[in-house]
Amino acid sequence: MVLDYLGFKAMTWGESFLGNPLLLTNNCTRDFLFIKERVISRLEGWKAKLLSRADMDKAVRKFWWTGSLEKNKFLALTCWDMVCQPKSRGGLGIRRFSDINFAFLSKLGWLLASGSESLWAEILRNKYCHNGNFWSSHLPTTTFVMAKGIWSTRDFIKNNSCYLVGIGANVDLWNAP
Repeated sequence: MVLDYLGFKAMTWGESFLGNPLLLTNNCTRDFLFIKERVISRLEGWKAKLLSRADMDKAVRKFWWTGSLEKNKFLALTCWDMVCQPKSRGGLGIRRFSDINFAFLSKLGWLLASGSESLWAEILRNKYCHNGNFWSSHLPTTTFVMAKGIWSTRDFIKNNSCYLVGIGANVDLWNAP
């Protein structure tokens, strides 16, 4: 009735915004399968049954060393950790999927901690920060998987960021690190 009154249509499970699904379930494999499919289509027709950053890193590693994902044996000429180093440190600058994921989650965590007024941040704050504070809130065991990922970056954000306090600054001096 509200949808009809406002002139909106009901969302379905396939809805997305900027290529990301708007409605998610607790099944990450199914929800984010589209990421795996995009990576695989760019590398080659590799077919895997699990969605994990480790499997995608394995596919990139195999493709890098052999030029094909179908070959089972290959000779790694240097360790993968060295290949993933930045070019300035002698590596090739290839990024690990786990590092990319952590960087995205950290960015979302910083936006949440710094008081972003975006809709998603307000929703997460209202749902999980009952005292209004990202730093001291505790997540329930049934928390949405994306929220768990964002909250897992809190220590990293605490150790690698700071607030500039000055005229017009809006910093929670009692609760912020």
